[in-house]
Amino acid sequence: MYIWFGPNPHYRGKRIKVSNVRNKFGKDDCFTLTIPEFKVIGNVNSKLIDSDKLSKIKELITKNMKLIEDFSDELISTDEFIDNIQSV
Repeated sequence: MYIWFGPNPHYRGKRIKVSNVRNKFGKDDCFTLTIPEFKVIGNVNSKLIDSDKLSKIKELITKNMKLIEDFSDELISTDEFIDNIQSV
């Protein structure tokens, strides 16, 4: 599954986007997950992303929260983000 992390210049809070399309990022077919609240905005493709997968996404975010926040705030580069993100 594809997850988008990045600066959010048009929004106050931090958020990530999760694709509802298998094996690619569909910017027109995704949902938003606010952080750190984990509020879902949009429709989740429950055939692709069941409750277990959504829990894993939240676990990934929680484990890497500081890194994600720094990347969203443009305090670190893309390379630093990729080199330091920890899997679950």
